[in-house]
Amino acid sequence: MRIAPYTQLGPYEILSLIGEGGMGEVWKARDTRLNRIVAMVPGNLWLIASRSVALGHMGQRDALREVLESLLQRATKEYVPSLILGVVHAAAGYSAEAFRWLDAAVDERQPWTVPFLMSPVVADFVRGPRYDNLFRRMNLPAHDPQN
Repeated sequence: MRIAPYTQLGPYEILSLIGEGGMGEVWKARDTRLNRIVAMVPGNLWLIASRSVALGHMGQRDALREVLESLLQRATKEYVPSLILGVVHAAAGYSAEAFRWLDAAVDERQPWTVPFLMSPVVADFVRGPRYDNLFRRMNLPAHDPQN
């Protein structure tokens, strides 16, 4: 994810590229809320999914649509796990599409499927019979995210 220095990403002002590794590009940034220097990996898919959940809870639908479009475009060039696409679709309020991707994540036995689905902040978007069915398909008891 190429970013120009001094780009603003949420509360972070990007300063410079530190390096690249297995998790993607690592950027030096200033957290404007805390006024301190941090390292961040803005292109990391797992961080994008987590940020999307937060955006969903804040009702930031326009920002979520942008994230989703970016991820779908990225998926044409590189592998994007079904779980990531499912979580972001769920956070954006597209439940039918979310379950299509979450079903694929279960079929593919993707790592992190169970922890993401068990998280109350993700479960808030997908509760109901189809959510319970995901757990049955993984041979797990139905999960109540409130407990």
